[in-house]
Amino acid sequence: MTREVDETAVPAELRAMVTEHVVIHGGATPLCTAEVGPLRLVAQAEGELFMMADEPELAEDAEPLAEDDPEAFWNLPEGEQNERVVEPIWKEGRRLLVAPLVIDGACDGEQSPRWARPVQRGDVERLAASRLRKRGGLVREFLALPELVELSQEFDEYVADGRQWALEAVASGEATPPGVDLTGPLPELRDRVKAREWKTAEGTALFVTLITEGQELEPEPCSGIPVPRWGLAPVDAEGRAGAFVAGPYGMPSAILDLDGDGGWELLLDAGPYFSEPQLLAITPAGLTSLTALPPVPYYGCPC
Repeated sequence: MTREVDETAVPAELRAMVTEHVVIHGGATPLCTAEVGPLRLVAQAEGELFMMADEPELAEDAEPLAEDDPEAFWNLPEGEQNERVVEPIWKEGRRLLVAPLVIDGACDGEQSPRWARPVQRGDVERLAASRLRKRGGLVREFLALPELVELSQEFDEYVADGRQWALEAVASGEATPPGVDLTGPLPELRDRVKAREWKTAEGTALFVTLITEGQELEPEPCSGIPVPRWGLAPVDAEGRAGAFVAGPYGMPSAILDLDGDGGWELLLDAGPYFSEPQLLAITPAGLTSLTALPPVPYYGCPC
């Protein structure tokens, strides 16, 4: 939900951004330009409305409202339900100062918009990603990370349970599920690892990322399907990859030098699994989150 903002209470440097033109990017790819619109306040919360509601106070000795009571929240008209959650969400939800982007024409491209940069600040240096086929021992080193050992165990259990379920279904007279192999060897997590190499404009490789992807790794909330994981390793001047570090949940979509200081930042796409993108600094010690946004509060059980 949104509210108007008193712009005189907003720092001058933020007010100055209104009407600026920005370049919108999808990962590392420029997509279109847009103008920054008027500032506004936004409050966000997720979950069950009745758990967010501001309920009228009952007398100390009063009984809770019965489910069929017309005054119970879930029996109220939709408009009244919405009114009861407005103030609690503004009080307890995530509150942000935002500005809409008014796109100049169309914003076309295979990628979705991910971030924007003022035109007057110029472009940023970015790395180009390409598929890496000669992975050598990279996959073995990647899968030796503790996070990937755990995922391998979850993956093995998941595919074994799926095979058993399919066999029992066929034994009871059902047709073999499409695309299911009931006789071949079970896939392993190493069969679902894909590698990318990240290079400068001059063609020098600086990093490699490995990520687990595949039909067994496409979870929905509360599905029990193993969640994809990824890792990053630096590449030295001789083209040798160093030690891998496991990244947080999400999918790498770009590596850039956003502030022009010679260091690299990694943009982590939330993808279909998580609600928030992240910005990570790549440092000699590993990956450090630069994201300052608090999570959106969730009321109730997401499952």
